[in-house]
Amino acid sequence: AIGQQYASLFIENNNKNNSKNNSDNRNNNSTQFKVAFITQAAAIAALYVVLVILFNYCSFGPIQFRIAEALTILPYFTPEAIPGLFVGCLLSNILGGAAIWDIIFGSIATLIGAIGTYVLRKNKWLAPLPPIITNTVIVPFVLKYAYGSEGIFAMFFVTIGASEFIVCGIIGMLLLFALNPVRNVIFKGVVQPDGVTDRADDDLQIQFRMGAAQHVCNRVHQMRFTQTRVAVDEKRVVLCRR
Repeated sequence: AIGQQYASLFIENNNKNNSKNNSDNRNNNSTQFKVAFITQAAAIAALYVVLVILFNYCSFGPIQFRIAEALTILPYFTPEAIPGLFVGCLLSNILGGAAIWDIIFGSIATLIGAIGTYVLRKNKWLAPLPPIITNTVIVPFVLKYAYGSEGIFAMFFVTIGASEFIVCGIIGMLLLFALNPVRNVIFKGVVQPDGVTDRADDDLQIQFRMGAAQHVCNRVHQMRFTQTRVAVDEKRVVLCRR
């Protein structure tokens, strides 16, 4: 009875300590998640802007070949790429002197495409389709009505669709296969915001609990052995008295 009471008290105290530690870990993981999210989103936005500036000569116009759109494959790996691509496209259009409607709807097209890639992330072959489709549908209208570009309107769909297919469908997929082997290295800073620990932390917790349980069992066994010896000694004393 004493051993069971001691074991119950030990387990209760252990559960309280674990609850407090889990709460602290949840707060730390939430902070780490926010920092990692903002950092990676900013890095992707900066990379998008740099690529547009480097290839500025072919990033705008009726026949454009925006290399930076290959980055729309990144939501396949991490959701941080969604705001990163949107902000990067927005800044690039502003710095590139684009028309206001191009700044708005061009950036929205990239945002929708990035969200679509994230939604289809379970199938890598479908991942590049959303940016190809959204830009092929939206950008020709921007070229026609924001810039008044001359030419057959239907040809804008062909030129934009072809360039998006090459950039997102071919270069983007090459980027996907290049990053896939090292995805856990590049995007390892992202921590789940709900406080769920990784496999290593789970193993440590399991080992700790197993060690605690073993300690309780050993302690109970020791106390039972002590109680047995006391009972035997008491019987011996009674027999001696008789």
